Amino acid sequence: MRVDLEATRALLAETATWVDLWKAYEKAVSAEGEISAETRARHKQCAALAETLTPMVKYCSTEMGNRVCYQSMQVHGGVGYMKEFNIERLFRDVRITNIYEGTSQLQVVAAIGKLMSRSLDPLLAEWAAAEYPADMAAEKAALIELTAVYQKSVDALKAQQDRAKVDYYACDLVDQAVWLVCGWLTLRDTNVSEDKKSIARTYINGIGPKLRAAAEIVQGTNAVPLDAIGALIA
Repeated sequence: MRVDLEATRALLAETATWVDLWKAYEKAVSAEGEISAETRARHKQCAALAETLTPMVKYCSTEMGNRVCYQSMQVHGGVGYMKEFNIERLFRDVRITNIYEGTSQLQVVAAIGKLMSRSLDPLLAEWAAAEYPADMAAEKAALIELTAVYQKSVDALKAQQDRAKVDYYACDLVDQAVWLVCGWLTLRDTNVSEDKKSIARTYINGIGPKLRAAAEIVQGTNAVPLDAIGALIA
């Protein structure tokens, strides 16, 4: 639960940074006077990243909140269900978060087009080229490998001609993007805090199997579930 919280906070801070930059460049390009090509390019980059990360963080943080509150209720047991502890209120309150202001499914819809246009690629390349503490080399190598797995999934879904399959498997691709970005962000935090190393190691080692499994699902884009929908809901 602690690791999930830390990773999501890192994603929230990163998203807020790009939104702030986007707004700043928006003012610059809207102002009177000549604007350099570099400023326009930077504005376009900030806008693309803000529009990609915003639905990702809403989806990630609200689903994480529900998951953590559920786990916390289990940790407390029966007493957590009673009003003696705040978890019963948090458990009730958190459920609305992945519904209002756009359900999780709508956040996936908002993010998938940007992800398939590979809007994250420049950011992922920048993080892969950066330096990290020497004792985090294994985690960096793991993230570089997982980045390649994710990008293969992007290409597979982008090449898919059946729109129904793209919609059906979009969540699996967005999950990969969320895990990967959070992984790089937790690793980046180790440059500024020794305490973040245990968070990064735990998170990165935990996402590997999940991301590979989701990638296999996306790259397979099995038609069986879609073909079965009519019979299943009849």
